[in-house]
Amino acid sequence: MKKLNNPILFFIFCLSVIVNIWDLVTSVLIGSLESNPLYVLFGNSIIPIIVIKLLVVYSFWWFYTIKVYNTNFAYYSIVSILIMVTLLIGVAASINTYAMTQPDIMANAATFTAAEKTSGYITFVGLGYVIPMFLNLFIFWVYEKTRKNVKILK
Repeated sequence: MKKLNNPILFFIFCLSVIVNIWDLVTSVLIGSLESNPLYVLFGNSIIPIIVIKLLVVYSFWWFYTIKVYNTNFAYYSIVSILIMVTLLIGVAASINTYAMTQPDIMANAATFTAAEKTSGYITFVGLGYVIPMFLNLFIFWVYEKTRKNVKILK
């Protein structure tokens, strides 16, 4: 049996596949209540979401197979993106799952316009991914730039 070259990253990849499938299923089940801008823009079609999810999973696999990175920051960025995207999609799927069990939430969501759905989605992604990701990468960049000025014992 062949040994995995990076079992932790492989686990994150597998988790990402599961989370993306879960999110896709919940997106189909909530139908017109889905707030993904691509879904809304393409007339409530699930096809753009499927294409994006396939691209995401493929890119995660591609990143998993890369064995050489130019800098620690490049590798750290990739790992951060893999984890943050998987987490964000998991949260979205959890929200969809919860909403499906709550008739009041479903009824209220049905009243939202396409613009309101898109605005909510952009806010969710901005607060849940973009801001934390930039903060995370900035912290690592500061760490990497200042590490040479300190002595780390272990």
